[in-house]
Amino acid sequence: MFTKRLQGILEKELPPQLPAEEKKNQNGDRPGQDSRIEQAETRTDEANTRTEEANTRTEEANTRTDQANTRTDEAEARNVQAILASERRYRRLFETAQDGILILDAETGRVVDANPFMKDLLGYSQEEFLGRKLWEIGPFKGSVASKTAFAELQLKDCIRYEALPLETKEGRRVEVEFISNAYLVDKKRLIQCNIRDITERKRTEEEIHSLNAGLEQRVAERTIELQSAKEQAESADRMKSAFLANMSHELRTPLNGIIGFSEFLIDGKTGALTAKQSEYVTDIFNSGRHLLQLINDVLDLAKVEAGEIDLHPETFSVGKAIKEVCSAIEPMAQRKKLAIRIKIEPSADEVTLDKQKLKQVLFNLLSNAVKFTEDGGSVNIIVDLCDETHLRLQVQDSGIGIKAEDLDKLFIEFRQLDSGLARRHQGTGLGLALTKKIVEFEHGTIDVKSEVGKGSIFTVILPRVSKGRST
Repeated sequence: MFTKRLQGILEKELPPQLPAEEKKNQNGDRPGQDSRIEQAETRTDEANTRTEEANTRTEEANTRTDQANTRTDEAEARNVQAILASERRYRRLFETAQDGILILDAETGRVVDANPFMKDLLGYSQEEFLGRKLWEIGPFKGSVASKTAFAELQLKDCIRYEALPLETKEGRRVEVEFISNAYLVDKKRLIQCNIRDITERKRTEEEIHSLNAGLEQRVAERTIELQSAKEQAESADRMKSAFLANMSHELRTPLNGIIGFSEFLIDGKTGALTAKQSEYVTDIFNSGRHLLQLINDVLDLAKVEAGEIDLHPETFSVGKAIKEVCSAIEPMAQRKKLAIRIKIEPSADEVTLDKQKLKQVLFNLLSNAVKFTEDGGSVNIIVDLCDETHLRLQVQDSGIGIKAEDLDKLFIEFRQLDSGLARRHQGTGLGLALTKKIVEFEHGTIDVKSEVGKGSIFTVILPRVSKGRST
């Protein structure tokens, strides 16, 4: 087209070609004619050059178009391969699935495909499914997952049935999970039905439910039994504690008589005793005191456990209470030549607690420290403040110490540690147990640190002002 346009331009601008002779004559007759011819020829050359360039660009465009077409063909080939691979994967999954799968025509309800597992599930071959409407096939006749569901699926994209009962070709009843999904394939609407056998699962669930029901019944019965046993034990424990508490007067009265009369004899109020008589009476006196202490500990422990112990807070000096306890312990300490040292921080001296209970705690801790400290040792009593509201009382001794594995046994009733020295001393194992209960009754804590051969440190933390009984 461009060439034709160029020719038209040249025809308009150039005169008709003349024979050589006429040109010669005209040249001779028309000066400047040669110059115009040369200009026309130059323009013609330029036009030809542009034509060649246009042709070159056209060829390049055609080359690019060919390359693009090649790439498009390659992409289409890859897409086809991907589609084929996807189809193979789907087919492999479809044919090896351990669930039954039916593909229906959404317009007619006829089965267009069925995977091999349908035969294992319901006993019908693929040929017996293909081309037939779902509600016409044996196991689905009269099933809710058939004609009615098919109509419902026209309005929905998914329908699910749990525990749908079906009958196999052999007459065996199975329960299945039936899920139908509608989707488009090449503008054609299909329905995929996934059918899973849940017969064993439902049977197991029923067994578990039955076992759970039976277990719940047994648990309820056992709970009632345990509750009854607990109530009986608590009742017996209360009766025991009440008995021991009520026996306080009956047990202590005769013992006080024995202790009092033996002390009367020791003091020579009835006349001088021989050495043998003095020894015997002293043994009676010591045994009576020991038995009275045992009875007191048992009764106090029973009262604490029965909740019959009362607190009587009063404001007093801790230092004076410690000295009163030390005066009772002093004879035992002197016999073993023990040094008892007291250190009290002035700001910690005044408290408002049950004085008798605190003295009982101090007496148990001090007597324990003296008992298990070898002759010539020492016992230290240190009192200071943990904070503004709590008192810390420590009893340190240089005694035999306690093994780490035995520390947890210290506060158990009637438990004595397996120590050679411990077996050489009297004791019931009630003192520390009672001490712990009294301390906790006062909203306090007790702790112990010990090292074998070096001694022990018992630490009691108590509120400076009594908070009343701890329940």
